[in-house]
Amino acid sequence: MSLSYLGFITYAVMLASAIVPGFWGRLLGIITSVGGVLFSLWLLYAELFLIEAICPWCMASLVIMILALVVAIWRITKAGDLRS
Repeated sequence: MSLSYLGFITYAVMLASAIVPGFWGRLLGIITSVGGVLFSLWLLYAELFLIEAICPWCMASLVIMILALVVAIWRITKAGDLRS
């Protein structure tokens, strides 16, 4: 599976988590965004130390993933409890 397909699936799941209300939407959002941020940070490491070249699309994706993580955390704290 190519990296672009993995990114597409990740962003599609993030969109679905924004649409799904309640516990399952918040859980899906936090899991997807944490995974996306961790993977994007690994890609940043690979760009800086292995490839020695920066990909603007990867950097933009990292910024979007960090923003998605902030929104996912906000959704959980706004709900007051992940289980409600």
